[in-house]
Amino acid sequence: MSQEKIKVALQEFGLTGKEAETYILLAKTGPMKGTEISRQLKRNKGQVYRLLKALQNKGLVESTIESPIRFIAVSFEIALDMFAKAKRDEAKIIEEKTKDLINDWKKISKTRIESSVEKFAVINGTHKTIQKISEMIKDTKSQ
Repeated sequence: MSQEKIKVALQEFGLTGKEAETYILLAKTGPMKGTEISRQLKRNKGQVYRLLKALQNKGLVESTIESPIRFIAVSFEIALDMFAKAKRDEAKIIEEKTKDLINDWKKISKTRIESSVEKFAVINGTHKTIQKISEMIKDTKSQ
């Protein structure tokens, strides 16, 4: 996997482009001082320290207790595990809220949608298209 592909994947997991670049640099080179990171990325120190703080808050970067402080990226495998766990937790919360909302909706809803009414839907995106096709196949098998 190329560095650009890794950067794009990290952005899909929620990092900004600059955060991804900073993480990749640290993960490749090992512990570095903020000034070294600044020089390597060709960014001012203030911006680099803000990026490092954001990465620390996300659990992707740790710092040493020595002076001057050096920053260390957690391993790529651990980072991916953290992203996956966060997504699983997010999905679990959505599922729980969905059940509660459906129950609440049933209590207040007075209208019933007629299933015999013909409908038309516009589907955008590969993921939604595949999801709809899978749903149609499942419905067809059950009928």
